[in-house]
Amino acid sequence: MIKGGDWKVHHLIKQPSFLYFAYGSCMDDARFKAQQADQFFTDVLGQGVLKGYTLRFTRKQHDGGRADIVEEGGVVEGKVYRVTPEVLPYLYKREGFMRAYIVRLLCLSASKMKRLRRR
Repeated sequence: MIKGGDWKVHHLIKQPSFLYFAYGSCMDDARFKAQQADQFFTDVLGQGVLKGYTLRFTRKQHDGGRADIVEEGGVVEGKVYRVTPEVLPYLYKREGFMRAYIVRLLCLSASKMKRLRRR
């Protein structure tokens, strides 16, 4: 059985590394450090731009809303990291994989990619 039901994702996460597009609080270096996960997010490739989507706060929680990207046109900006499969248990737990969020393969605008310096 393929977790999440997406063969393309299943194949991608078996690679030695892959790109991860982070938006909202998933760009917060301080949160990564506090959750002892900063070692997974050291290779910042730059700013990514996702066209055709809009950032919305679609989930209410006791401590505030949760960001989501929805296909409504528009543009969502975020960070692009090169990560390894070792990050997946952390991300799946943090993001509520299969309960709240699913993994998607998306096309980012490479022309807008800018190398970011890690602080």
